Amino acid sequence: MHGTKTSPSIVERRLSETRQTPYLPATGDSGSTDQVEDPSMGLSAGARSVLNALRQRPAGATVGKISVIAGISERQTRRVLHKLSTAGIALGQDGIVRDGYKSTIKRLWALTYTPECVRLLGYLPRRRAPMSEPSVPGAVPPQFWPLFWSGAEGSELSLERDELHIAGTLIGSMDLSAEAWALRSVSTETLTALAGTRGYDTGDTAKVIRSELRRRSRVAD
Repeated sequence: MHGTKTSPSIVERRLSETRQTPYLPATGDSGSTDQVEDPSMGLSAGARSVLNALRQRPAGATVGKISVIAGISERQTRRVLHKLSTAGIALGQDGIVRDGYKSTIKRLWALTYTPECVRLLGYLPRRRAPMSEPSVPGAVPPQFWPLFWSGAEGSELSLERDELHIAGTLIGSMDLSAEAWALRSVSTETLTALAGTRGYDTGDTAKVIRSELRRRSRVAD
């Protein structure tokens, strides 16, 4: 639960709940309401993929982005999200999405983290992309591609052309390994520019950037 920024006490309280999650029928099934000990046993492969995609995006994601992360069609993604919403596991709400320096309102889907949702995630195996450096120098590592919300896909970005966009997306994100990679990889000039940008000049993100700039300054001295 680290990536969700949920306190341990809340997680422990939710996990202590004894309520069971209703059976979620596989896509195309008639919809049984039987109770099962392991709630994930009633999920289709597509539903498992969507849940893992949502788990990677605790702040929410569009249907298109969830579809890409899950590796299934948008049509199937919509069907799965509807079933998860009916079961109280996922929720779609309008949210603000950054598009470069602009913002737009889009429908974002996220997990509800109700006791039923937390229990289901506890049974669901987490799919992790292997940690690896990009095969092309300056490219974004594949495990961080799902973090890019709009505009060019993560696979199309490179530090040479898109350094500020990459830094602005990964630094301050929920993925600490992505943030660490960006802090290590982008130039001092880009970090300095980001530190003066609205949204990155205050709070914990600003502290992280200033700390890295101070470290680089000490190394240079």
